[in-house]
Amino acid sequence: MADGGLLNGTEPGTSRKRLGVEEARRLDDFDLGTGLPALILQTMKTLEELPIKIDREKIAAFCRERGIRKMSLFGSVVRDDFNPQTSDVDVLVEFLPGRKPGYGFVHCREALAGLLGRPVDLLTGLGRHLGPLVKDDLSPIYEQA
Repeated sequence: MADGGLLNGTEPGTSRKRLGVEEARRLDDFDLGTGLPALILQTMKTLEELPIKIDREKIAAFCRERGIRKMSLFGSVVRDDFNPQTSDVDVLVEFLPGRKPGYGFVHCREALAGLLGRPVDLLTGLGRHLGPLVKDDLSPIYEQA
C-alpha cells in the first residue's frame, strides 16, 4: 500500500457477529486472559458500508498533518448496533515515533468530529481492560506505509 493509503475492508454486504457465551463455549473461543467470550470477526465492513460517511482524502490529509501513523474505528460504528441519533464514533490513533499531540489532542478530537459529522471518542491506547474487549472490533481506516 502506498504512503497514506486507506484500508478498505472486504466484500460489500458483509458484517460482524458477536457470539453469545454458549456459542463461544462451543467454539472454545474464550480469551484466556479475561475469560470473556471473544468477538468473532467474520468479515469487516468496507468504508462505504459504515453508517457514517468517511471522506478518504480528508482523513488521509488529517492524519498526515497531525503525524498519525494509523487510525482505526471500533465500537458500534463497525458493528450493527450503531444508533444515528445517539452513537458517537470510537477512534484509536497511533502517532508516528516522536510525534506527540500534547495539548493539541483536544483540537485533534474536535477537528475529527467535524470531519466525521459525529461526536468522537479519541484514544491513543486501549489499556489492559478495554483492549481485550475491542481488539477484534478494530477496523483500520488509515495506515501510513
